[in-house]
Amino acid sequence: MLPKPTSRLQQKETTRQQIFDAAKSLFEERGFEKTTLREIARVAGVAPGTIFTHFSDKIALLVSVLKEEVDILVESHCKTLPYEADLHTQLMHIPRALFPHYAEHRALFQPLLKEAFFLDPERGESLRQQFDIHRQATEQLFEAAKTRGEIDADADVCTASYCFFSHYIFQLIGLMSNPNQSAEEALTLLSQMVHAMLEGFRPKGVK
Repeated sequence: MLPKPTSRLQQKETTRQQIFDAAKSLFEERGFEKTTLREIARVAGVAPGTIFTHFSDKIALLVSVLKEEVDILVESHCKTLPYEADLHTQLMHIPRALFPHYAEHRALFQPLLKEAFFLDPERGESLRQQFDIHRQATEQLFEAAKTRGEIDADADVCTASYCFFSHYIFQLIGLMSNPNQSAEEALTLLSQMVHAMLEGFRPKGVK
């Protein structure tokens, strides 16, 4: 009896993964700007035209690589989030996991972040949705901190979450743009900024 042929859907997903893996590898090895779709197709073992069946262009590939990398890292470390700890420790938990990874793979993340910050509205929609999911999760940490009395009961948790991420992105840009800065140095600066920010959200009269 002949083995059952691989379904069309399975084959399509396998091909997409081959293209994705090839793009990620070449982006890190050669850089985003120097990598061509023809090279990606060659490494993936597919015809150049096949790429367009799965991704509209190189930018779409870049968005997919960045989104998946962040999703995997955040999901993995959210499982170990110390919910019993204070808010500052909780807020720094994910950066402490991500910054060393970003620093270790600067050649990949530097061009990815550089391009991602200036995507047009349509191309960047999936990344904006991803950011909002993470921001809303951070809101919940602030909300829980209200219950514990760590921050003022009247604090706007939406504003607080945006404040945190503005500090996070600022330090991430610094880490990616300065090859001499270590992840630990960036994390120390971020920790100091988060501490100062939280002082402004503490209940009145509490130090």
